[in-house]
Amino acid sequence: EPVESSIRHESFRHFDIQIVQQGKNQFIKSLKEGIPIYLVALKFGKVLHDNGIFQKQKNIGYQPTKKSIEMWLHTASFNLSDAFMNYSISGYEYFKSLRNAAREFSRAIILKEFGEIVEGNKAIIEKLKINHPNLSKNFELVIDGRNYKVKDQVRFRVKKISNFGIGKYFLATEDIAKEAFKICL
Repeated sequence: EPVESSIRHESFRHFDIQIVQQGKNQFIKSLKEGIPIYLVALKFGKVLHDNGIFQKQKNIGYQPTKKSIEMWLHTASFNLSDAFMNYSISGYEYFKSLRNAAREFSRAIILKEFGEIVEGNKAIIEKLKINHPNLSKNFELVIDGRNYKVKDQVRFRVKKISNFGIGKYFLATEDIAKEAFKICL
């Protein structure tokens, strides 16, 4: 097929590209287990090369599993921990980890409540607004956090995370995390 001249996406400012190379058997096994990255790729992915396997699997209609939610919670928890470690060190890594944590906790909530896998910030915000308008606002805050200008790239001896400055983004993500664990476990 000819290469398209553009790719549409629903991101506010950019889009992510994740190239996943996988052998056929591992790909199918991951889909059956409900591994989120493969379910997202199957539903929303743009195929660069396919010898028919991807389209065949897409037609099967794999569904998320309990493991899908567990993996999103696990990944989100890791990212939230990473953000905490970067709170006093790196503004870029801090906001990147918070965004990833908020996104994966939110996806777990949406999957648990709606049985749907969503992709993109807009889709996450719209789904969260239905049952959790405050979490939706928190998610938007965290996403917008990447525009926050960190005055000092290196901050040491932080003993308390407060609900102002860059701390408000961490606490907003923590609220999403608490709700995700309450809903999903």
